[in-house]
Formats: sequence, C-alpha cells, structure tokens
Amino acid sequence: MQNFQFSLNDINQTAANTGVGGSATSAQAASISDPDTIFDSGDSWDWYSGSPEINVQVDTNIVNQTAVNTALDGDAASAQAASINDPDALVDSGGGSPDFNFQISTNLINQTAVNTAIDPDGLFPF
Repeated sequence: MQNFQFSLNDINQTAANTGVGGSATSAQAASISDPDTIFDSGDSWDWYSGSPEINVQVDTNIVNQTAVNTALDGDAASAQAASINDPDALVDSGGGSPDFNFQISTNLINQTAVNTAIDPDGLFPF
C-alpha cells in the first residue's frame, strides 16, 4: 500500500510595534495544525503481488500576516491569529481491487491589522 503526502506550509509575518511614552503590544500568531493521518493496513509490496492501494494527499497552507500597532502615551493592543486546522484523514481497508484516494487541500489566509490608540488624558494631563 503506497502513501503519498505533500504538505506545503508557508508563513510570512511582519509586525511593527511602536510606543511613545506609553505601552504598546503587538502579538501575532500563525498556527497551522496539519495532522494528516493516513491509516493503512498494508506494507511494502511488489508489482507482481497485485494492485496496490494508493493514497495521495496534497495540503497547501499559506498565511500572510501584517500587524501594525502604534500607541502615543496610551495603550494599544493588536492581535492577529490565523489558524488552520486541516485534519485530513484517509482510511483504507484493502481489497482485491486498487483503491485510489486523492485529497487536495488549499488554505490561503491574508490578514492585515492596524491598531492605533491615542490617550488624550496622557497627552493633556492638566
């Protein structure tokens, strides 16, 4: 029984955090959980023993994130989370004929967050 699995995980992240006289926090989380599980009862085989069972799985996960957090004498918080949970499960139980399973998963996430806070009380304390 043959198993083919192709996984592409591409993460591009950019974070800019600027604080002037205050507190600024920027948090980014790009999490890809790709527990591709293939259950097969077969082992290696040769061409003379009969038709195999073939499992093909292709996963593409692309995350592009940009976060900008600016605080001027205040408190600004910017949080981004791109989460991909791709539990592709292929279950095969062998038989006399070939069993073909093809699964293609493509996940594209593009995120942009801008968070700006100005604390007037901090700018004009009088």
